[in-house]
Amino acid sequence: MPPARPGLASHAAVTLLATGACDAQVGASYRGEPLATLTGTAALSGSRPRSPLDARVVWYDLLGHQQALGPEVRLDAVFPSVFRLAITTPPAAAVLNDFTFGGRFPDETRIGLGVLAAVPFAAETNVAAVAVASAHVIAWVERDVRPGTASEAFLGGPLARGFYVLAVVPSATYLATHSEPSGCAEPLDPNACPAPSGAAEGSDAWAEREACIEAARRAAGCIGPRSGVDRLAPDTGFDTQLLLAIDGAGVSLAEPSLW
Repeated sequence: MPPARPGLASHAAVTLLATGACDAQVGASYRGEPLATLTGTAALSGSRPRSPLDARVVWYDLLGHQQALGPEVRLDAVFPSVFRLAITTPPAAAVLNDFTFGGRFPDETRIGLGVLAAVPFAAETNVAAVAVASAHVIAWVERDVRPGTASEAFLGGPLARGFYVLAVVPSATYLATHSEPSGCAEPLDPNACPAPSGAAEGSDAWAEREACIEAARRAAGCIGPRSGVDRLAPDTGFDTQLLLAIDGAGVSLAEPSLW
């Protein structure tokens, strides 16, 4: 695994709300019935952005180091502004965090992990965010999580299939009340799972190495996130009310330090 990335900067807030079906004729822009709806308020905390903004979900595959842009909604140019963002599909398979490691650990599940960010309007690649919801993540659980699995340890509980808003607990806060098994710091054995020569991160060769490392960790009794990373707390509920703090100077959109 590469060294832990810095945590996400700034504070943001979202609410995950249940939405009901409705009967209506739809046009070409219709994206489907919402599976969940994020709501929040965008307000200035620094300089005013120079271009229009979207509130957008950014999905991360922490295991394969991939990123994909999810649904978006245009933010008003007047701050503070209230917005609602519908999620109509689960994240793409390419950015699901595969805790089964290609089926090697069949009791595990695949987990979508995203953050809500304020980004330039119609951004497609190389996103430069001006606000990120670093205190919470949006999680999609592909199938019910079984007790005693790494998926349960990662999510903070045996969650059922569906969408969740989870709180990010800083590593120092977590370690103040929890202890980690000794000998679980990575690497367990530097020679057991060598890095593939000439292979790019995210390739099949790197996936095999990650599975090797995970098998070695589990053999040593280490289940779940690596030592020294932030943790996730159980669902904070559909009533979560948080703020997207806009700073035109920009903030970090690095991967969350969760694995």
